[in-house]
Amino acid sequence: ARHKRHQITCEEDRNMSHPPLVHIGYQKTASPFLQKRVFADETVFVRPWGAQAAPAIEHFFLEHPEHFDPAAVRDAFGTHGDRIPVISQEDLAGFPVHALYCAETVARRIKATFPDARILICIREQISMIVSLYFQFIRQGGTRSLRSMLQDNDNKVGFRPVIRKEHFEYDLMYRLLRQHFDADQILMLPHELLRQAPDQYFAKINNLLGTSLAPSLAKETVFAKRGGAAARTELFFNKLVPMPPDLPPDYTDYPLRIRARNRLVRNIDKFTTKYTNLGRAFEENVKAEAVSYLGDHFAASNSRLTQLLGDDMAALGYPTVPNDQ
Repeated sequence: ARHKRHQITCEEDRNMSHPPLVHIGYQKTASPFLQKRVFADETVFVRPWGAQAAPAIEHFFLEHPEHFDPAAVRDAFGTHGDRIPVISQEDLAGFPVHALYCAETVARRIKATFPDARILICIREQISMIVSLYFQFIRQGGTRSLRSMLQDNDNKVGFRPVIRKEHFEYDLMYRLLRQHFDADQILMLPHELLRQAPDQYFAKINNLLGTSLAPSLAKETVFAKRGGAAARTELFFNKLVPMPPDLPPDYTDYPLRIRARNRLVRNIDKFTTKYTNLGRAFEENVKAEAVSYLGDHFAASNSRLTQLLGDDMAALGYPTVPNDQ
């Protein structure tokens, strides 16, 4: 009887707790802003797995299917009273630079673990997103051109490239999530609203969570991007002084040549972004490569997304199919 009473009490506590918010991505959509400025408010949120939830990668993607136990994960996660538990890990939707595309597995496992979860997935206009990811590819030691990476999408049956076009067809991601969650559990949030219309950005989050987050938070930016001159320099160094395949966890233990090149790149970035326009041509060339190859590939997907979300994607700068077509 005592054991039964304990089970009932735990169930009542669970019913009184807020459903968890699981922020799954995309990368390059102001995740550090959400993690450092929004979800860090401990009067509203609690983060049992930390600011960047590494256990989410372990449980929802890496763990062997025979070892994955949703009930055990849920029980270990616990209940958290009046605050909203947050799991924020932008790599859950996919990690294109490492060719990791795991959204279907992630969605299925989140549903099994937290069937009442609220899912937040932020998106960004595709050309801007892909260019930003390419700059990340350079920072992580990449040496290829963006065009060569995009061309891998063509004419290779049985092969998928590092940067997969369908990953950025956001209506596909939305439909995938809808296979597991009801529409009122999902918020697909355009990143552009954070800058263009922060009141709408936060209204959508508040509507999902029942919170009253202030749009004024949008003034607190996190992580400015690295400039084109630094990226071009780093691309050169990646070929001349490549990153070792296995780096130690502590940066102070990195080889001296790597720390020296990184310091030089940082100094170039600080100087060129503050005092010059050097690097703008490189940024424009990378963007032109993306536009030349991709063209209006995402227009149909964005038009479908307008219908699914009710947001005017064209007004936010996303290419769409003209109404008369």
